[in-house]
Amino acid sequence: GDLSQWIAYTEETITRAKELLDPNNDAYSSALFNQAQVYMVQGDFDKAIDLYLEADQIEQKYGTGAGQAATLASIGRLFLEKGDLNEAQEYYTRALKVREMAFGQYSAQVAYSYRDLGYLEQQMGNRDSAQFLYQNCVQLLSIDSIGGGEVNDGYLLDAQIMLARFAMEGKQDRRF
Repeated sequence: GDLSQWIAYTEETITRAKELLDPNNDAYSSALFNQAQVYMVQGDFDKAIDLYLEADQIEQKYGTGAGQAATLASIGRLFLEKGDLNEAQEYYTRALKVREMAFGQYSAQVAYSYRDLGYLEQQMGNRDSAQFLYQNCVQLLSIDSIGGGEVNDGYLLDAQIMLARFAMEGKQDRRF
């Protein structure tokens, strides 16, 4: 679809949210988050980061752990896409800590942070650390799905594929 229409729609949503809602609530924070997502897809990282940071401020004061963790992880992904790996690591780590506090150490939400951090470590060239994080992601998601938890199959599959690639690379390394 046309992103300019979506941007106009989400900007209107934020304007209406400012008029109708207390700007210190989840609905307003969600509107900011959604607008930031659109700008991020469009590649306008400066506008996206401003909106994400505003949403994060609201989430820290008034939101849930889920909203804050999603915002922090999105900020991490933004910095990863910009190539600022240290900033990405800071926000991914903050998202992990929030998820551990909000959902418990052995939750699917924590597994999602392990996957994000695993990918980041891989981009930084830290293969062993990335592999460890992917293994933790797969373990947690497997446990959570067995227990009837709602698991993002895309994250589980992605982590499993990365582990398989590591295993194949290891076999290739040993042949030479």
